[in-house]
Amino acid sequence: VINIMRFYEVYCDVEPKRIALNQANAELAAAQDKLATIKAKIAELDANLAELTAAFEKATGEKLRCQEEAESTQRTISLANRLVGGLASENVRWAESVAQFKEQEKMLVGDVLLITAFVSYVGCFTKKYRLDLMEERWLPFMKGLKVPIPITPELDPLSMLTDDADIASWNNEGLPSDRMSTEN
Repeated sequence: VINIMRFYEVYCDVEPKRIALNQANAELAAAQDKLATIKAKIAELDANLAELTAAFEKATGEKLRCQEEAESTQRTISLANRLVGGLASENVRWAESVAQFKEQEKMLVGDVLLITAFVSYVGCFTKKYRLDLMEERWLPFMKGLKVPIPITPELDPLSMLTDDADIASWNNEGLPSDRMSTEN
């Protein structure tokens, strides 16, 4: 009987603890289920955050690329506007050049005739005789024809045949700088 009494006392003491243990285990299982659900939700949110971060970085990169492209386009437009402005101011000079070329066109036949005669015939003569041929013979003859051949006034054969850069180059190579040497 003592053992039964002792068992009863221990049972009365242990049974509430067993019930509490079962309750605690049930609460633990519920908490672990809740924790697993929360961890799954966190993993899902982390994956969603990673996708959104990647999309944000991609959008930010695209935005920067578009801004750089817009700036590049703006620079190109600015340069194009400057070029157009520069060309517009050149229009006046070009119009003057066209008018000058039209005038030169009228005199071209006579100028070429006189220059070819100069190149063909005066190379072996002195300066005095060259000037005499040009001023006293050829020019009066061309102007005195029934239909005069137009010639540029004050035509310099040397300026038609060469330019200052060629003359300077020849002088650097040892050609004397007098007009006779340059004409030859």
